[in-house]
Amino acid sequence: MKFLDIFNVPLYIENIDYSEFDTDIDNSIYKLYEDEDFDRLCDGISLLDFSPKMNESFLGYVEKHKLKKFEKKVLESVEKYVKLVCCDYGEITMRNSWINILKSQNTAVVRKNEYKRIEELWPYHTHSKYNDISGVYYHKSIDDKSGNIIFLSPLNLVVEKAFPYGKDYKNFETVLPEKGKLVLFPSWLSHRVEPNFSDEDRISLSFDITIK
Repeated sequence: MKFLDIFNVPLYIENIDYSEFDTDIDNSIYKLYEDEDFDRLCDGISLLDFSPKMNESFLGYVEKHKLKKFEKKVLESVEKYVKLVCCDYGEITMRNSWINILKSQNTAVVRKNEYKRIEELWPYHTHSKYNDISGVYYHKSIDDKSGNIIFLSPLNLVVEKAFPYGKDYKNFETVLPEKGKLVLFPSWLSHRVEPNFSDEDRISLSFDITIK
């Protein structure tokens, strides 16, 4: 008799020590808040929004703000992740990065489009073009209402409550945002972020990684 649990997807979650770079990130964010157009730029911005209203200040964020200590910590975790999944790998590079400021009670878009489901406003998406690994680091998040990240099973025929079912055979996985939490995943894995219904802004840094 043989039992094979196939098609597993490796998700890496680590609560990292942010003491060395926390102030650096804070200082970079203060500069954004000083922007007169900050509220307009952040309106509706989420982990997945690459629309024109995401101004250049949000893209290439780690490099632009010289967050070297943060980048070093992330790449160390990526290397651990890759070693856990496979043996051979080449140069690991942070290809792009951006900041997500999901404003407190960021529901204006929802109120204007009550006929739409939340899933349509914050749809599932991937980062697979040119990338191998993607990730998010939560810099500020106060509770489970801050906007979870949800990963969709890549088995597109999986139907909720269809056999097999149970905690080991879900069609999605939810990860709660917590300060200091780093989440790494294959760039092809479909995911979305929920709206922020907490009392404060939720701030995270996202990035894409390439392996040569």
